[in-house]
Amino acid sequence: MLPNQITCKLFSILLLTSIPATLAIPVVLASDSGIPGPVNPYTGKPGRPPNFPDSDTDGDRSNGGSQSRQNNLNNAGGGDRNNGGSQSRQNNLNNAGDGDRTNGSSQSRQNNLNNAGDGDRTNGSSQSRQNNLNNAGDGDRTNGSSQSRQNNLNNAGDGDRTNGSSQSRQNNLNNAGVGDRNNGGSQSRQERLNNAGDGDRNNGGSQSRQERLNNAGDGDRNNGGSQSRQYNLNNAGDGDRNNGGSQSRQERLNNAGDGDRTNGSSQSRQNNLNNAGDGDRNNGGSQSRQERLNNAGDGDNGDGNSQSRQNNVNTFTGRNSGNGKSKFGLGKLKTSDSGDGKVEQDQDNKIKSDALVFGQPLSSWLWILLFVGLLALLLLWLLKMSKQIQKIQQIQTEFDQRLDSLVNEKVTHQMEEMRNLMLQQLLIEIDQRIDSIVNLKIAEQTQNVKHLVIQQVQPEIDQRLNFVVNQSTENFYAHLGQFENQMYLRINQGDTQLHNWTLEQLVSLQNCLTDRQVLVELSKSFAGKLRTNLENAPCVQPSKFTPWNRLPVASQVSPILEMRSPEI
Repeated sequence: MLPNQITCKLFSILLLTSIPATLAIPVVLASDSGIPGPVNPYTGKPGRPPNFPDSDTDGDRSNGGSQSRQNNLNNAGGGDRNNGGSQSRQNNLNNAGDGDRTNGSSQSRQNNLNNAGDGDRTNGSSQSRQNNLNNAGDGDRTNGSSQSRQNNLNNAGDGDRTNGSSQSRQNNLNNAGVGDRNNGGSQSRQERLNNAGDGDRNNGGSQSRQERLNNAGDGDRNNGGSQSRQYNLNNAGDGDRNNGGSQSRQERLNNAGDGDRTNGSSQSRQNNLNNAGDGDRNNGGSQSRQERLNNAGDGDNGDGNSQSRQNNVNTFTGRNSGNGKSKFGLGKLKTSDSGDGKVEQDQDNKIKSDALVFGQPLSSWLWILLFVGLLALLLLWLLKMSKQIQKIQQIQTEFDQRLDSLVNEKVTHQMEEMRNLMLQQLLIEIDQRIDSIVNLKIAEQTQNVKHLVIQQVQPEIDQRLNFVVNQSTENFYAHLGQFENQMYLRINQGDTQLHNWTLEQLVSLQNCLTDRQVLVELSKSFAGKLRTNLENAPCVQPSKFTPWNRLPVASQVSPILEMRSPEI
């Protein structure tokens, strides 16, 4: 969270705390200085309606008064040092706890965080605690003490069996009700579900109930009993006419108000915001306030009167000068004195104060001092928070710098290795990319490459084949010409030798022939004999032939000759 946001929230809290107190101060000043109050819209006379936001504060200085406060913010605790006073506090933040060590005082605390518990071991004290977490329960075993607990989780319940004790419980779940049968005990319960109501028939017992659904109301007709009810819807108010009974009501909608004529009744108020708390010095009077808005605390000056009211909006009360009764009408306020008889007063009576300081009531100055003190505490807290925020920011800056230095050092040590790894990885990826691209291109250009290769290679192959064929043809014809020449030469040589042999034979025969006739006859006889001999001769044996001696003749045939027929 940024400091500006924290400051804005703190100032909003300051405004919320200061506005109700600021609104309450003029009302108190006007009421105590004799200035007439507002006009009742129902009757047209000067005065306040029953649910007017602020109420008078006179007559709150009687001795022996017990004071009970339940505020959502803070409680100053002024006038808490009275003798015999019972003090009840319900704060959402903190409880100062001043004056908690008085004799015979009853102390009630309802805090959302912690409860200090100082002065809880006094004699005859009544102790009331309302914590959201746990209740220590110290000093709960005193005699004659009244114990009130409001826990969200558990209730210890120790010391609940004391004589004459008044027991008040406010639990979110169930209440066991141990020790509820004591004599003279006052019992107060605030439960979310049910209330058993055991021990409600005791004599002199005061019974307080805060239930979300229903209230049985058993034992409400006891003598001297004080009855307190807190309902979410309505309050029946049965048995409210007891003598000496104190009646406390906390209702979300309406309060019937019957039975408010009890003598010596105690009034309890619970405010959700602020409690004026003036007139908390009553004799024997116990005052408890729990209201949703503001409660001025008028009519608290009765002797021995303890008044308890818990409304969701506002409470406008009258005065009791003794053990008397007060009844609220729509536009009138009636008060009665049990000693002098009934005395009716209108709202236009001026309210007087018992003690004035510089022309103003003491309670007004106390509230002003309380407000100033709260402002001073808030300013001190803001200064402390700003210093802590600056320190946290400085620590965070140092931590960031240290972290950056460590990271940079680590990176410089591993930079070379990281560079090599990145380079290798990059090269591998590039090779893979190139291979994939080449394969893709080759697959796309396969047919074109084949045609191009064929077109480029085919002429060379044809040329080579033609050259080889031509050369082979030329060699064939050359060898063929040589063969023909040799063959023709051999034939010619054979013919020449045969002719020469024939001539030699004829020359040798010429000597034997005298004439032609003789030669013809010889030839005929020779031919006949030769034919006869040849026909009658056996098969010719090749071995009988003499070998043919070849005569050496030079070759006169050229290497390349045209094919022609031999000439003989």
